Amino acid sequence: TVLWATGYRMDHSWIEGLITDEQGFPRHTRGVSRDLPGLYFIGLLWQHTQASATLFGPSLDGPFLARPMGLRVEEDDLAALRA
Repeated sequence: TVLWATGYRMDHSWIEGLITDEQGFPRHTRGVSRDLPGLYFIGLLWQHTQASATLFGPSLDGPFLARPMGLRVEEDDLAALRA
């Protein structure tokens, strides 16, 4: 399942069992939830770099997230992560 959401403020209250930090960010490592297996995030502020929450962020963070999600990633897709 892919969920696309946009907005001006974070609200993860609808995700049952999600643990957030004191600022309301979900506990994760580069977008992989630490608390709920199979839950992934993209576009979070400083998910991996300052660009993560910009329009360019998903193209940089997406190839990394594909692997823990069990998706095949081509080496060319990973070039952006090494830059």
